[in-house]
Amino acid sequence: NFTWEVKRDLIASPPENACCKVAALSAFLRTSGAVTAGREGVGFEIVSENDRVAEYFVSLLESVYGVRMELREAVVDPKRSRDKLTFSCRGEQAARILAETGILRREGGSFSLSLGISPYLTENDCCALAYVKGAFLGGGSCTLPQGGSKTGYHLEFVFSHMQAAEEFCLLLERFELLAKCIVRGESVVVYMKSRDALSDFFSLVGAKGALKKLNAVSASRDEANYENRANNCL
Repeated sequence: NFTWEVKRDLIASPPENACCKVAALSAFLRTSGAVTAGREGVGFEIVSENDRVAEYFVSLLESVYGVRMELREAVVDPKRSRDKLTFSCRGEQAARILAETGILRREGGSFSLSLGISPYLTENDCCALAYVKGAFLGGGSCTLPQGGSKTGYHLEFVFSHMQAAEEFCLLLERFELLAKCIVRGESVVVYMKSRDALSDFFSLVGAKGALKKLNAVSASRDEANYENRANNCL
């Protein structure tokens, strides 16, 4: 699907600097991760329906922290012909990672959940861009108009908390991308719904293949609309 085409473009150019890797990891944890607690202490899990995306972030985690996450569960979804992969990390290393990625705040000897995006993670534009890419890889999807269906241009990111979603909108504004928030069930969705917005996003994140397909779909759609208008004038 088109979402995978976008993600394939993104994982083809991983961040090089450690600070950018941490920003990308934070966004991925924020959109597809969950904090856990048990006998081994605080920990976290990440869930992905794409093994290449999962491996991408497992590799980033290993390169920054020297931690190799364990595959805890692989569940087959027969309706969507996909595996739902769950990776876990627990113990002192997990607590350190959650603190450094801004998911948890350390207060004395305990931790509390941070609902927003830590400003220091996105202070530099390169890190902010890495965060945007990580958020799409973790909780992003995109659709384009297809044939005669009513499907339009749509790009979205799914967050667990409103504060993180609102602050992500402000982060996008730094790159002159305007997005809106909407509550969907227990999640908060940041979305953009115009051809120009998608084009600007793909240009920003370097998704050249996705941008090429977007332009092709847009040109075909414009041609079909022109033909319809011409026929209506007859």
